[in-house]
Amino acid sequence: MREITIAERYAIALLEIAAEKDNLEPMGQELDRVVKLFEQSSELRTIITHPRVSVEARKRVLSELMGRVTVGPTCQNIVKLLIDRKRIKLLADVVTHYHKLVDVKLGRVRAEVTSAVKLSADELNKLKAALGAHTGKEVLISDAVDASLISGVITRVDGLVIDGSLRARLDGLGASLRAAR
Repeated sequence: MREITIAERYAIALLEIAAEKDNLEPMGQELDRVVKLFEQSSELRTIITHPRVSVEARKRVLSELMGRVTVGPTCQNIVKLLIDRKRIKLLADVVTHYHKLVDVKLGRVRAEVTSAVKLSADELNKLKAALGAHTGKEVLISDAVDASLISGVITRVDGLVIDGSLRARLDGLGASLRAAR
């Protein structure tokens, strides 16, 4: 729990810096690129987290890589600060919290939609409008397909799960039948 609090503090500081520079979205994109670097390379994660690699060597490696993926000085500085303070393992959590804080500041909410088949752009727009009317916020949707749902949609938004899948209905029917015995 303590590490999450620390990650939140870094995210809040980043948000304040980015807000001063009117740079909220670009900062989030830069942070995402750095996290993607870590996700794509187990060698990089090993170099950056290995206790026998000096802090200066870690910073040099990261500076070179961040220069290749177009990351500004503020983003580079936060990553270097995390290295200095031996908290680089918190980077993904910092980025997650940063995005949540930006969403709150900009009055939007993220929704995860899982459907049995790929939804069309029109269907996603209608769902986005309905969720926006329900939450009173701008809705950012990420969608996924799960054929095991058989039919229907599961939507997760703002801590609420709306399960309109056929699988959920069948499970509910099965539970009712078992209870009736």
